[in-house]
Amino acid sequence: MDIDTALLSEIGLSEGEIKVYLALMSLGASSTGPIIKESKVHASKVYPILDRLVDKGLVGFVKEGKKSIYRANPPTMITSFLEKKEADLKTQKKEAQRLIRQLELLQTISEAGTDATIFKGRRGIKAAHDLLIKDLKKGDELLDFGLTKQSKSWEIYFQHFQERRVKKGAKLKQLVSEEYPWLDEYVTFRKHLPNTEIKFLPKHLLFPSVMEIWHDKVLITVLEGEGLSILIENKEVAESFRTQFYAMWKQPVQVYYGKEGPTRVLDLLAEEGKKGLPNYGFGTDENPYTKYLPDELAKFWDAEKKHKITTKLLFMEGGEHQQPNADIRYLPKEFVSPLRIMMAGDMVALADFTEPWTTVIIRKQEIADAFIKQFQLLWKIAEHPTRIYTGKEGPIKVLHEIVEACKKGGKDFINYGYGTDEDDWAVQVREELDAFIKESERLKMKTKLIFSEGYMPPNHTAEVRHLPKSYFAPVRTIMFADTVAIVDFTEPITTIMIKNQAVAKSYMQHFEILWKLAKK
Repeated sequence: MDIDTALLSEIGLSEGEIKVYLALMSLGASSTGPIIKESKVHASKVYPILDRLVDKGLVGFVKEGKKSIYRANPPTMITSFLEKKEADLKTQKKEAQRLIRQLELLQTISEAGTDATIFKGRRGIKAAHDLLIKDLKKGDELLDFGLTKQSKSWEIYFQHFQERRVKKGAKLKQLVSEEYPWLDEYVTFRKHLPNTEIKFLPKHLLFPSVMEIWHDKVLITVLEGEGLSILIENKEVAESFRTQFYAMWKQPVQVYYGKEGPTRVLDLLAEEGKKGLPNYGFGTDENPYTKYLPDELAKFWDAEKKHKITTKLLFMEGGEHQQPNADIRYLPKEFVSPLRIMMAGDMVALADFTEPWTTVIIRKQEIADAFIKQFQLLWKIAEHPTRIYTGKEGPIKVLHEIVEACKKGGKDFINYGYGTDEDDWAVQVREELDAFIKESERLKMKTKLIFSEGYMPPNHTAEVRHLPKSYFAPVRTIMFADTVAIVDFTEPITTIMIKNQAVAKSYMQHFEILWKLAKK
């Protein structure tokens, strides 16, 4: 029977995979000998092809003694395979949006000593790359990795960009994912360009952004959605990215699939800890070891305690993580990634706990140092008094923290609010506001609020005064204890929370001036 295999090719099966799959469909359950004969695929290639088909869910196998017997799974598994590819694509899109929020937060990290410029939209990305080209000189080296899926129009633009780079006489080293959709066309175009070197990354190391390093600068670009580039001008940051690039460019890495990888990581952390070296972990919002490998984690905890190993971990705000021997801090959810990254000594491990579990371990001191510097920056951010939230989570968190501060502050506690002419909480988070008002009544909380003339808020427990509309701004400012919360209720809702006694006192003094001017 003649079968049109075009669809199998389009969904990602290689020619060899198609031949072996169709051979199994004809043979039924079979050992490798008949498969080789029926598919006419060389024996040395059949085994890895079968492994890939098993990973894709299209083929299953059983052990009969020392022999493996393979069988094609029902043809309906092709639909399941496509659904998984579709789910993977949706996940990548979500991660791209998450990364955009991460990059925007970089604007607020003044303590890191980094100058950052953000370029938004298509014009912004082109403007950023125009600056890059202008900055390059003959003989300069441009490092580029993390090439992502992009539209054909962007592909054409970056081809012209590379031609401009060649005219400047600059060199290019580029790492390209094997998942890149126009890989063959891309490589063919690059081959004729002088001063150009290309190497390839495995598919599971696909990045959600493009990173370009030159001089003391790093340009990070996300092409999904509206698109965004962020230019970081900092020698230490550039060297850190450069080190990571050359680790992937030069060094072989250990790749594990399944339980073996994360278990090996725990063993390495314990080995380094016995030498007196600390270990660090960040990335995911939860600890996947607690969920999936509790026995192995308990064994590591015993080693921590016995050898007095220092452990520092970062997780997402809102979670509760019981790590008996670890120092834990929390970051906003925008910093969360799908990978759990762990470092100790000269070891960096990147563990992906989605199916199939994949763990990449790099053993090189320069790489470990670069990742540890990144961790230390995030560790510093985690104690930073400023937090930024996007969406309704922010104003809800403000209400929650006011209640908690009132419980600690007792009868001397007062919370203050002014800025907008009406109460946006009553519109955006009315259910949570009603619960807050009920709790404030129970706690006998003191509240002072300023609104425009003629408006009365739903919080009847508050003392309210009024000012003319000309006094009002588009944001609502709340002060309580040592915290200032500034909420912009226009889309997307953005909340900035600053935990600093001096800042809070300054805002409260400003409020008192307006309070005296306001009418009862």
